[in-house]
Parts: sequence; C-alpha cells; structure tokens
Amino acid sequence: MSNPILAGIDVHRKTNTVCVMDSQGHELTDRFSVENNRPGTDEFVKRAARSVSDGNFDSIHIAAEATGWYWFHFFVTLSQDAFLNQWQVNLYPVNPRLTNNFKKTYVDMDHTDTTDAFVVADRLRMGRDLPVPFQYDDVYWPLRFLVRYRYHLVHNLAQEKAYCMSVLYLKASEYSRVKPFSTIFGAASQAVLKEFSSVEDIAAIPFDELVEFIDSKGKRRFSDPTENAAKLQEVAHNSYCLPEPLIVTVRGCPPDTKLKSPAYHLPGKATEATGYCHCSEDGICSTHPGYHPWLWSCLLSRDYC
Repeated sequence: MSNPILAGIDVHRKTNTVCVMDSQGHELTDRFSVENNRPGTDEFVKRAARSVSDGNFDSIHIAAEATGWYWFHFFVTLSQDAFLNQWQVNLYPVNPRLTNNFKKTYVDMDHTDTTDAFVVADRLRMGRDLPVPFQYDDVYWPLRFLVRYRYHLVHNLAQEKAYCMSVLYLKASEYSRVKPFSTIFGAASQAVLKEFSSVEDIAAIPFDELVEFIDSKGKRRFSDPTENAAKLQEVAHNSYCLPEPLIVTVRGCPPDTKLKSPAYHLPGKATEATGYCHCSEDGICSTHPGYHPWLWSCLLSRDYC
C-alpha cells in the first residue's frame, strides 16, 4: 500500500509557504517558507527529501494553488529534479476555488500563508476531485501559451472595437445604422473618419469630390462608389451635430490604433482654441514636445477619453 508524504504549497511572487503531513493528517515538520526562485526550490527539495527518508515514505505528493503563473517554474523545476525524482513525485496545480470551498469546512480559521498551506495539504490528503498530475510537455505547453495569447489579443481587439463604436456614435450617430461601407474598420471607412472632423465637413464637400475620395481610398474596388457617397451624405444629414468644443476631442479618438498616423494629430487652430496644447498641421506639439496630441488630450480628460 502506498505511503505518500503530502506537501501543500501556498505560492506567492516572492515566497512559497510549505506544510508537510502524512496520510493521517499529522504534520511532520513545522510549517516553513522558502523563496520562490531556484535557491528556494533547492532548499525545499532538500527538506522534502529529508522528511521522506526519515519517515520511510515511498512517494511525494505536492499540491499548490494555481495562482497566476507563480506555481509554474516551481513545478517544472520539481518535475525535472533528478534527486527528488528517485521517488515517485505527483504534482497537482489546484484551482484556488477548490481550496477556498474546502476551507469553509473549518471553523474560525484565519487567512494566513501558513494556514493556507495547511488547507492545501489537507485538501490533497482528502484526495477527491484532484486535477490530473502536472507534466511538462515540450509540444503542449508552447502551443497552450500561443493559443491563450491569441485569445487575449482577440478579446482585446473586440473590446477596443466596441469602445471605438461608442466614440463613433458621438462623431456620426447614424454611421453604424446607415452603413455607408460594408465594414466600419475597412480602409475607405477609416479614411473618411480620419479625414473629416465632423459630419458637417462631409455634408459640405461636393458630391463628385466625395465620390472620387471614396473611390481612391477604396483603391477603385467599389462597384458603385456613388452609392457609398450617397449613404455617407445621408449619415451627414441625419446624424446629431456634435457641440463645437467636442469636435477636436472626439477626432483625437478615431477607431484605429496607429498612433503615429498624421490623421491622429489635432489641427493647430482647433487645439489652440481649447487651450490644451498647440499643435501644427503636421502634428507637432510645441507646448509639450514628445507628447502625442491624442495622448495629451486623454491625460487632460482625466478619464482617458
């Protein structure tokens, strides 16, 4: 019959707090902490090996809450440690929710690092609903990181697009309803939003010039650019008018992220009127050198646009 030693680890950025017990729940040593780095992990290996040898145990079960990635290097190092792996080693990255729910079974237990390490060790001793033991794989783990990073990027992109849509409503309230272009974030649509400060500017341009502008920005790929221009004029005529002081600010937050584009810079006369900063037509901010006007307007708004 297996006789494992059980170690519960409360992981943190700087330290790992350890509680070691046997399968009967008797603690074998005083609870201790080691640094969450290679020297600290080496110290843990020595103390764990000493406890295994002294108690005649045949395997080592180690559990830690999977808090961020603070557990990862610790587990990888343990899984590859030749000295520790002369015994059977099982590593369990436990969902914090599992230990938090288990902790509720105790009465009046304080929330401290040493107490949390005990709870993790005792939850490991219970043995039910534990995750699959950790194993590092050179193929799976890099792929996992890439997939999760892609999800992170897609999620952020969707969030930024949703924010841009809310700002776009201020600039041209009918734009997303009339849909002058098949996609708001296409090249021609972005050119329109960055070129014209307000819907009044769109309404003021002659129809033929607007058709030519759209056709050139769409690289002559529109089947009928006059239809797009007509819808764009419909947007201009039916949208709410933005108050004059807000035109400059809203133009500084277009639906794009290329902050170095000249179309992002606020024109000199308008920015001088606001009193925030003085920018030339080519986007040079003389009042605050080195600050992009878009960034400066966000800082002044206090709620970051």
